[in-house]
Amino acid sequence: MRVESPPTAWSPTVTARRRPPTRLLVLATAAAAVLPVLPALPAAADDAAPRGETVVGELVQAWPEPASPGAAVRHADEGPLSWIETAPGEAVRVPTDDVDHLPVGATVEVVVGEPVADRTPAAAALEPAVEVLAADVVAAAPAAPRVAAADGVTNAVTVVMVLPPGSAPDATSLADLVSAVDGPVADFWARQSDGALRLRVTGSSGWLPTSAGCDSPYALWNEAAARVGWRGGPGQHLLVHLPSTAGGCSAGLAEVGSSISSGGRLYVRGTATSVLAHELGHNFGLGHASQLQCDGAVETGACRVAGYADWYDVMGVSWDQLGSLGAPHAARLGLLPPGAVPTVSAAAPAGQFLLSPLGARTGSRAVRLLDGDGDEYWLEYRSATGQDSWLGTAANRRRLESGVVLRLARDGNDTSLLLDATPSRTALWAGDVAVALPAGGAPVSFGDARFTVRVLEATGSGARIQVETGQAGPVSAPPGTGGTGGTGGIGGTGSTYFLNDRFTGVANRVFHYGGPADDVLVGDWNGDGVDTLTVRRGNTFHVREQNTSGAADHVFAYGDPGDAVLVGDWDGDGRDTLAVRRGNRYFVTNSVRTGAADVVITYGDPGDVVLVGDWDGDGADSLTVRRGAYYHVKNGLSTGVADSTFGYGEPQDTVLVGRWGAGQRGDTLAVRRGAVYHLRFSLTSGVADLQAAYGDPADTAFSGDWDADGVDTLGVRRPG
Repeated sequence: MRVESPPTAWSPTVTARRRPPTRLLVLATAAAAVLPVLPALPAAADDAAPRGETVVGELVQAWPEPASPGAAVRHADEGPLSWIETAPGEAVRVPTDDVDHLPVGATVEVVVGEPVADRTPAAAALEPAVEVLAADVVAAAPAAPRVAAADGVTNAVTVVMVLPPGSAPDATSLADLVSAVDGPVADFWARQSDGALRLRVTGSSGWLPTSAGCDSPYALWNEAAARVGWRGGPGQHLLVHLPSTAGGCSAGLAEVGSSISSGGRLYVRGTATSVLAHELGHNFGLGHASQLQCDGAVETGACRVAGYADWYDVMGVSWDQLGSLGAPHAARLGLLPPGAVPTVSAAAPAGQFLLSPLGARTGSRAVRLLDGDGDEYWLEYRSATGQDSWLGTAANRRRLESGVVLRLARDGNDTSLLLDATPSRTALWAGDVAVALPAGGAPVSFGDARFTVRVLEATGSGARIQVETGQAGPVSAPPGTGGTGGTGGIGGTGSTYFLNDRFTGVANRVFHYGGPADDVLVGDWNGDGVDTLTVRRGNTFHVREQNTSGAADHVFAYGDPGDAVLVGDWDGDGRDTLAVRRGNRYFVTNSVRTGAADVVITYGDPGDVVLVGDWDGDGADSLTVRRGAYYHVKNGLSTGVADSTFGYGEPQDTVLVGRWGAGQRGDTLAVRRGAVYHLRFSLTSGVADLQAAYGDPADTAFSGDWDADGVDTLGVRRPG
């Protein structure tokens, strides 16, 4: 296999990166301090289509959300379920893998095949999905325009109380529901948006019987809409209330939009402010606020995503306190004032900043740290002020800390990850609620750019922090120019790939695979001499054995979702397989299937940048440690010291690995600078033997043998 290595320190992939779609169903519970649950959607919700039929409709997706924190952690890396909504209340379910190259919210035309079995437990109660044999986009997803306030309202809510078959009214009155929306829910979003979001109930109806039930949420919503004359559109929300006596219903179900003006439909089974505000947050385009926990580290090593476990943010667990909207979510909605958020780049000099309490709504509300690979970290100060006043009272029954907290903005189901700045070992995770940065100047480091943050002082009026950048190794590559540290990953975003069989500068193979935010690996998985792509989602790998658009040829699991993964032909049999990296230990498997490691070795230091290649031409891949512009080559897959060391390029260069000519004995390096590649034909210091231009500077580049001629050439991954 042939990989690109930007000069970055290793950091594990903890969750698939997916951009929130235009339409996305999210299910949630209404009880205090509980998590969303998955409603049963039997056959009535999905209309089976016969083999060979062409189905045209909107591509929508639903995230199945477990009912307990433990289950949320176990299934945090599972992807969404997908449907083609062909008409109001009618949908055909399809495997997400078959349509993940299509834009969610677009109108698509698909040809369906036989029913297929799902791999996720959440799909067990659903009508079987039908495979997609062919797919095309008919019309792009419409953009949601900004909505001007009319009569002081930007977001109009129509409230309808409905009685599905077999249910009876409960004690909730229409006045209760309207008061909850117009009162604390509207007040919360008005404060969090500094008046930009102004919610009001503009239409309402008491109990109405419906023929549709929760087994067909689209039919239920559309029947309620028809009964009261509601028409969807920008800034228009339909809130359906279900009684506690309704069987087979979730406590909440909400469409996720693309912006605060998207509008959308939702249903709830209560009037709790936290649940109503949370579900409307999905309509505005937010995913969930979860927590990243790592074994004694901020974001490296053995990690897990604890779903919904950010108790400070309304988009986390629904409980009896509503904290301020976290900075990543406020930024996602465009609700942070331009002068309120200083930004620190990976190459910036050290500096000090004064953070105002986030609940005060004044001053510097957050500091944004932009890492070299495009990741956004956010620092904010939580104290008992304004919306966060409960932190200093007995109402803070979770004993959450006041202090500076650190978050990572993400795409996908978890659009904000709270990082633990004082991490505990794995065995103590369940009881560890202390996440704030330590006061008194103790350093906390994170990110590829080695951001180091110190809290110098913290008072009721603000916190003074110092931010430094720098690392022992080289600086990260600019966004879009790097890979994943020489492990076999491609990095970047986008689902379109441009391959070139020669160094001509023009792609001769263009195709789509996976989703725009997927983690992607490259390797020769079947031993035919051609490198192809594999999509990684958690610890599940979706292998494609041709460089063409289509579904995965086979799927397997290996390691843990938080592991760093390398790709290589470790035993010289012509097939690439995986190795899990945990610090400076490598757990190697020689087959593309689920199972235990075949070999375990130790090499280098835990923070080293590692490349993979066949350095001595014996047909088997091994490791090289990169430290700055020097490379420490190990020719065998064994513990020990380097067999040779050489220098090439500059510390800040991005590096590719490959066999660039038929006369080369083994793999060598290429330095990338912008869109020009400087190829060296031997593992020695010196000038480039060949220069080639390809793609655009913003592309993510990688290398591989695309035509089985024994020579590696270039490929790029491009957004859009």
